[in-house]
Amino acid sequence: MIADRYQLEAPIGAGGMGEVWRAHHTRLRSPVAVKLIHEDDSRGEDWGERFLREAQACAALRGPNVVEVLDVGVEGHTPYLAMELLVGETLSARLERGALGPAATAKVLSQVVRAIARAHKHGIVHRDLKPANVFLVKDEETDEEMVKVLDFGIAKLLEGTRLAAQTLTRTGAILGSGSYMSPEQARGTRDIDHRSDLFSLAVLAFQCATGKLPIVAASFADLVVALNTEPMPVPSQVSPGLPAAFDLWFAKATRRSPDARFQSATELGAELAAALGR
Repeated sequence: MIADRYQLEAPIGAGGMGEVWRAHHTRLRSPVAVKLIHEDDSRGEDWGERFLREAQACAALRGPNVVEVLDVGVEGHTPYLAMELLVGETLSARLERGALGPAATAKVLSQVVRAIARAHKHGIVHRDLKPANVFLVKDEETDEEMVKVLDFGIAKLLEGTRLAAQTLTRTGAILGSGSYMSPEQARGTRDIDHRSDLFSLAVLAFQCATGKLPIVAASFADLVVALNTEPMPVPSQVSPGLPAAFDLWFAKATRRSPDARFQSATELGAELAAALGR
């Protein structure tokens, strides 16, 4: 029992930071998801503060494409986060069955873009966009699929925002999942901004459309070198049949210089929809 009201029932996911359980809210008699951070003194107090920041970041967004946060607290020495319980599957699970193709890619990415645009409007950079952090929920009433963006646990809060005082990243800290990082994030650059997320969105789009990652490396060091020196692949050469407009979109979205990329999630999303004929 967590906080005298969340009865843990079964684990439904785990990662390096913690684990997520299906739980029952005993007072409201409703299902919830509870995320617990692992107690690990080797990580220092920053992890507990970052966990709290995830709750604050998600709660501040309150959008249809962001998982809803219900409660946050500490049980003993274990921070917890109560969220809406989502029924469906992660984008990573969907991609295990193959590429989505142009139409489904456009549909999924349009919703991810809306969530990220909303985050950027609030001064929040996600920094860990990947298929495991995108959840596909089936709407029982309309039979439509809704996308929810998860895990703002390593989000960066830009200076000047009301949560910015809690930013915990130190110079040289590498946070995020390597294959989806921008070149500047992989280098450990401190002052990354929202355009790093736009690079990650492009990698997501490439993987959805082709079923493959644009860059695969044997080690993180090799990945950093490849991201900063090697040309990105051409999508239609990886998956014949993709439109040439998508090739041009991907080339711009993954330029090494943030100034040469799309400058907002809204711009990136609109151009992606046009490139995929949506």
